[in-house]
This record gives sequence, C-alpha cells and structure tokens, in this order.
Amino acid sequence: MNKRQLICSGTVYAWRAYVAVGLSVLVGTAALAGALLVGDSMRGSLRDQALERLGPVDFAMRAPRFIRREVVDALADDDAIRDSAFGVCGVIEMSAGIEHATKKTRSNDVRVFGVDASLASVFEDASEVRDIGSGGIVVSRALADSIDAEKGDDVILRLTQAGPIPAESILGRPEDLTTSLRLTIERVIERKSVGGFSLDVSQWAPRNAFVSLSRLQKAIGQVGHVNTVLVRGNGTKDGSPDASVATIQQTFGTHVGLEDYSLQLRRDTALGVVALASEQLLIDPAAENAAMHAAAGLKATASGALTYLANSIDALDSNGNILEGRRIPYSIVCGLDLALHTRAIGNATAMEALETDEIALGAWAAEDLGVSIGDRVSMEYYVSGRFGALDTQSHTFRVAQIVPMKGWAADRGLMPPYPGIADADSLADWDPPPSYKIDLSRIRDEDEDYWREFRGTPKAFVALATAQTLWA
Repeated sequence: MNKRQLICSGTVYAWRAYVAVGLSVLVGTAALAGALLVGDSMRGSLRDQALERLGPVDFAMRAPRFIRREVVDALADDDAIRDSAFGVCGVIEMSAGIEHATKKTRSNDVRVFGVDASLASVFEDASEVRDIGSGGIVVSRALADSIDAEKGDDVILRLTQAGPIPAESILGRPEDLTTSLRLTIERVIERKSVGGFSLDVSQWAPRNAFVSLSRLQKAIGQVGHVNTVLVRGNGTKDGSPDASVATIQQTFGTHVGLEDYSLQLRRDTALGVVALASEQLLIDPAAENAAMHAAAGLKATASGALTYLANSIDALDSNGNILEGRRIPYSIVCGLDLALHTRAIGNATAMEALETDEIALGAWAAEDLGVSIGDRVSMEYYVSGRFGALDTQSHTFRVAQIVPMKGWAADRGLMPPYPGIADADSLADWDPPPSYKIDLSRIRDEDEDYWREFRGTPKAFVALATAQTLWA
C-alpha cells in the first residue's frame, strides 16, 4: 500500500471523527472571531463616548491640591500659549451630593464645577453655564432626572471643604469639612458638550452641576484658587492638537510657586538656615526630592525633620516603672538627624547622631523630669488606628544627650503650624480635633510658663528614622 492509498483508507475509516473535529474548529473560530469583533466594537464605542465627553478639551490638569487662579491666568497670557491659539480656563471640580429641597430625592454621585466667563475660551456652548447667580445652579439632564428636578426647583448641595490638613491625618478635622448650600436650578442643560463633560471614564451619563466659581471658592474656603486646568488645542488639519503635554507642562512650571504646592519658605538669619515647611504638615516625596536636589545644586547641607505631639514624657526607675510626679504632658518632639542638622548650621556645636532608642532632651525637660544622661524615659503618643480611631502607644528611650535651650535647640520653627495649637496663647487654649483628646487637668503652671517662653520649641529630639518608624 502506497502513501496515497494509506491516506484515503484512513479518511474513509475515520471520516466521522474528522468531520467532528472540523466542525469544532469552525465553531471555535466563529466564537473567537465574534468575541474579537464585539470587543473591538465595544472598545470603539467606549473610546468614542470618552472623546465625546471630553469635548474640545485636549489637555487637562487635575491638581492634588488647590493652586492660585493667577497661575492659570499667567498660563493663558503666556506667549507660547497665545501664539499657539490655545484656550485655557481654570475651574474647581469636586465630588458632592445633591438633594431636592422638597421631594427629598437624592444623588450622591455628582460632579460639581465652579466656573466663570473663562470657560468660553474652551467650550463653544459655555453660554449654557454662564452668568450663574450666587444663589443659582445649572444641572445636566442626567442629574435633573435622577432627583426628579426641573428649572426653578430648590436643591441642597453638600460639599466637602478643602482644609489645609488631610482629613485622614491624625490632626485632620473631618467633622469640619462638610458644608451645604441651598441653590435654585436656573437651567437644565442637555447631555452634550459642556453638559456632558467628564474627565472620568464611565458607562453612566455624567451627573454634572455648575455653580459660580466665586461662590464655590467661598463655600469651601478656597477664595482665589482652582484645582483643575482645562486646555483646548488649536487643532491641525487632521484634528489633532498642535502641541504636546511637555510644552504645556514646561510653560505651566514657569508660573507655579511654592504656595501652589502648599509650601512655605522660612529664613532664619540668626541660625543661618532656610527652612521649608508644608501647610499640610508633611512634605510630599516629590517636593522633598526637589528640595534636596536644589540644596545639592547650591552645595548646601540639607536635613529633614519630623515633628510630633507626644501625650507625655515620663521618667522611669531602674525597673522600667513610671516614677510618680515626674511627667511632662503634651510635649512637642522632633525627629532629626542631629549630626547632619548641626553640621548644616555652621555656628552650632556639632552633635552626635542618635541611635534608634536614644533621645536628646532639652535642658528644661531634663531638669523638670529630674533625669540625666543614661537614665530612661517613656514617651506616650497617639497613632492612627482602625476606622480613624486613635490608638495610644509608648516607647522607651535612653537619655543620650541633654542640650541647652539655645541656638538650634530653641528653634520654634521646628514645629509646623498645627491649626488650633501653634496659634494658641496658652496650652489651655489649645483646640485640637475632637478625636484628639486633651486632658487640661494634666497641664501644670510650669508647662504654661514653658509655652509662654518657648512656644512650640521641641522639648526632646529623637533620630529621624526612629520618628518615621514610630509615627509613620
């Protein structure tokens, strides 16, 4: 039997199996091809939907914090932007909840935009949301339908204010961050262009609300600030924007300042240092890296500091027990690389670096506790627990150094501007968040004397790495 005969005989014998396999391959191919076609069609539909919601906006910047409106105006007036015929506007965009004042119908997934006349430089139909009164609001059709509202109805808009300190931080005030506005619907606009605008990808129609920019700024405590910048490209023949993100970012970077990063620069001529601090208490890693890079470029020595509020510092006996009557309540403690910090201050006495479980006490604290070098103290402090609760923890240190209350050790600027604490005239006037429990009965006359003389000067110092580990 030759090869041809063998193939023919095998085919005749197993034709049923061959047909079954062929049909299976055909069905599988059809299913796979159908899935690919459906998937490609869905991706295309979602892409078209996303582009439709972006409207004329080619570039957008959502800032993690609020920036000055002057920065946006300077960007719009920059020669590089004007020559390219770009349209630029600054708005406030934020999440909110809305409720019909009489029907009590509610929607919690609302995007609120604070807008003004500059919106016309980006959207051709900006007149739909122009000249909104201080007591008015314009809503999209999707939002109006969700709460069964029409023109002339009153609604209650619930907003989250933007405090300087993140609400989730240990000294944040989430209970003070909500505000409500009673507004009247001036217009209901359809789901197109500005009415259907969204920077988010979603299958649901955007539930947009537009209010006066100045009214929204005042309501959330951000007068003169915005958090979103929208840019319309000039467009080329193929419809693509005639600019790059890099060009816009470079132009934007020439106008932004420290205030827009919530940073403050303090110059201490007595110590010969320049200090960078954040209104949000912690400097984010990007800003920290930039500051370190700038210091290196200037051939200057830079050191970091992490300041915290300890509930108490207690002297311990040889067995590790707290000694009665030898406690300092509510003390500012600073994490520092002492060797690096004192080296950065040219006229300061060089200090040795602290080990993980070592502490340097100010002379006032050491005398008040009645401790000397080699003794042990315990520090009690709060840390963030589950569901926003505060947990109390403690750590034991060995007194490694005692520093006089002068020079770098008496630097009040080492304490960030804690709202309700740094500006208080006395310890009894401290106003921390309600979750941060302070027992005023623990405050002694000598503690008040210290505050009047030294204010927020740290009473103790630990290694920076130790502070970062303990207080995260």
